[in-house]
Amino acid sequence: MTNPVEKYLTALERFNQALTELNSKYEQANVAREEALQASADLRRELEVNEQRVQDISSIFHQPAGLNFHARSISPAQAQAMPEMRRAS
Repeated sequence: MTNPVEKYLTALERFNQALTELNSKYEQANVAREEALQASADLRRELEVNEQRVQDISSIFHQPAGLNFHARSISPAQAQAMPEMRRAS
């Protein structure tokens, strides 16, 4: 029969090992979470830049007909002042 003290020490060792493994998994999950948050922020910035580019381009096509597109360039301030392109419902 196993000595109760040995049984306790063995169980305590297994418990401590499990806690160490759990802590390691927690740290891995935390690192992965931080990476996901950073990737999400990077993607959001990229989407905002692309959205701005689309708005700039679409504003050029919403200018009144008859403008010479080669002779006139639009400034970002002018692009911001132009109405947004709305999707027909």
